[in-house]
Amino acid sequence: MVTKDDHRDARSGAPLRTAAIAQQLQDDVGDLDVVSRWKVPTIRTHDDRQIVPPPPVAVMVAYLRVLFTSLPYFCPEVRHRISFDMVRKIVALNRDRDYAVTIIEFSTLLVYRKILRGAVILDMHNVESALMANYERTLSRPRSITEMRHRIWVRWNVWGLTRLESRIGRFTNHMALVSETDEVLISKLMGKRGNVQCVVAPNGVTDRAFEYETPRSETVVFVGYLGWAPNSDASTWLVNEVWPEVVRRRPSAKLQLVGREPGERVFALANESVSVHPDVPDVMPYVGGATVATAPLLAAGGTRLKILEALGAGTPVVSTSMGALGLEHLEGAQLRIADDPLAFADEIVEILTAGVTRERESAVRVLAEPYRWRNALRPLTELVEALSGTVDVPANEAR
Repeated sequence: MVTKDDHRDARSGAPLRTAAIAQQLQDDVGDLDVVSRWKVPTIRTHDDRQIVPPPPVAVMVAYLRVLFTSLPYFCPEVRHRISFDMVRKIVALNRDRDYAVTIIEFSTLLVYRKILRGAVILDMHNVESALMANYERTLSRPRSITEMRHRIWVRWNVWGLTRLESRIGRFTNHMALVSETDEVLISKLMGKRGNVQCVVAPNGVTDRAFEYETPRSETVVFVGYLGWAPNSDASTWLVNEVWPEVVRRRPSAKLQLVGREPGERVFALANESVSVHPDVPDVMPYVGGATVATAPLLAAGGTRLKILEALGAGTPVVSTSMGALGLEHLEGAQLRIADDPLAFADEIVEILTAGVTRERESAVRVLAEPYRWRNALRPLTELVEALSGTVDVPANEAR
């Protein structure tokens, strides 16, 4: 597995999915090596053998192959994923043993395909080009040089990621996506450029969420990687546009913003009824102890892991349409969708007023049951087994 995250510290969306895939592959398939970004050592799960450093010349040749592969798509999101140390680890592992299958997490790492052996599966957490385009649409008109530079940076990424993802067929014939919505998006993007077999392996939720029990308070929670611009924007929208109406009608209500690396902008949102909880070791006490979980995203992609985590814990969710992307079919009494600030506040207040009874907890958890990780990832693990020759090839229609 080639990824940009350390799945051993799984507290936000991307590492949670990576960790779940790694665990499921170990359970279902066996041997697995994980190469992550340069800050994280290579993780070996099949033995404790030391990896012999490869010759510097071999590493340099491999690095140049990756670099030149990236040039047609040389946008910032791809550029800063190119790591000499990551190349060194891949070359070392290729010299050490033969790999039947490699899973590449995220389309931004596709450029490493040129130095990988065997079959490759691209696991797309999001359609990154669509995610960046959604974010661009939320930006206001630039009013300073800094804002203009940021818009140029975003536009550059949209261009590069669109080119890269429209040419996925050049890198692999196998791909896993997290929702049918993403499958439609990527099919339109690729057009006739590649005959790529797609399987849908949605995001999921751990068994632990279903077992978590804690007293609930009159609390609303938003959990996410707060250092990510769309989540920072979502926090601002929730606090400034939605929360005043909630507090007017429920003065005792409290809002908690929970997640990694919040910037000054997020910390500035704190007040008497709003608290910021950075880098907590475990989000479950916040999610399981809340009466309402929210997903107020204005730009998003894939399926929302934090929505599924909240549902698994028995906590009703209020989300924007963008926040619930890929989970629209779950909309109902336990997953409310509203895009207008006043309507969003109405849904929060209604749930706070009704509270969360044992019966409601059970009804919420039923929605998340099909998304237990072992169920959600089965199409992906079956594809890995098929490509590694351990089972018959699944009869998925190639797209």
